[in-house]
Amino acid sequence: MKQTAVRNRWIKCLWVLALLAARPGPAQSEADYATYLMQERDYFRAISVYKRLLFFTDNPAEKQFSLLQIAKAYHFSNRYKSSIQFASRLLNLPDLTADYLPKAQIYLGLNYYRMRVFPLAEDHFRQAQSADSSGFALLYLGLLQSERGHWTQAGSTFREAAEQFPTGPIAAISAQLSQDILLGEKLPRRRPWLATMMSALLPGSGQFYNHHYYDGVQAFLFVGAFSFASYAAYRYDHDLNTNYLSTYAAISLTGIFHLANIIGANRTARFYNYRQKEKFLEQVREKVFRETY
Repeated sequence: MKQTAVRNRWIKCLWVLALLAARPGPAQSEADYATYLMQERDYFRAISVYKRLLFFTDNPAEKQFSLLQIAKAYHFSNRYKSSIQFASRLLNLPDLTADYLPKAQIYLGLNYYRMRVFPLAEDHFRQAQSADSSGFALLYLGLLQSERGHWTQAGSTFREAAEQFPTGPIAAISAQLSQDILLGEKLPRRRPWLATMMSALLPGSGQFYNHHYYDGVQAFLFVGAFSFASYAAYRYDHDLNTNYLSTYAAISLTGIFHLANIIGANRTARFYNYRQKEKFLEQVREKVFRETY
């Protein structure tokens, strides 16, 4: 019992020391400490400090700032639903100032974009657009249109952002993307219907068309092997005058593998197109998010 009490006292002492070490120094305010944590990407500790500031303040400006910073920290931590919760709280404040209105809308849009809920993301970006003085609402809207494959529309949006904000942080990025994004229309593509027909006529040829050579060889060998087995089963049943059960079983298996080969050709064509688009969009995303909002 005595050893347990001593151990508990040591644990309490260590806990107090840890709390003291985590507290900002006397010359450092809570807000400065939270800003430092954000810069160090220690987002969860920053969130705890901002929540403490939010709880103890009655100043409307400090409430708005803390809510925005919490929404930011959750967003950068990939906790998008939590970020939406605090950005929505910010947006619903009765005394929300004009400066924070577009910021709340943009972070709501960014969270929905990351969650791939594109209609809601677009709605928030468009609502932020009229009050946004940074141009990021237009920049993110162009990215969203690119994700949907609306290349011409995205080019127009990026060009509009470059023209409206020629001296802002997004000017060079938007101007470059207004030209680069049009290359999306020239991405190499495969026609799923053509791949389907090719594999229906010659097993594996649709996969070869999609540059999936291993899948093509595999499909050809499996369907070919089961076709030969079906023929062999038919000859066996015919020669012995049986009820052809083995023939039916072999043909059924052949049909299953041939159907899988046809479906696989269609899917590999779609996957090829998806990968080409993703490779292109990775470069676009990197340019868009080069500047942090």
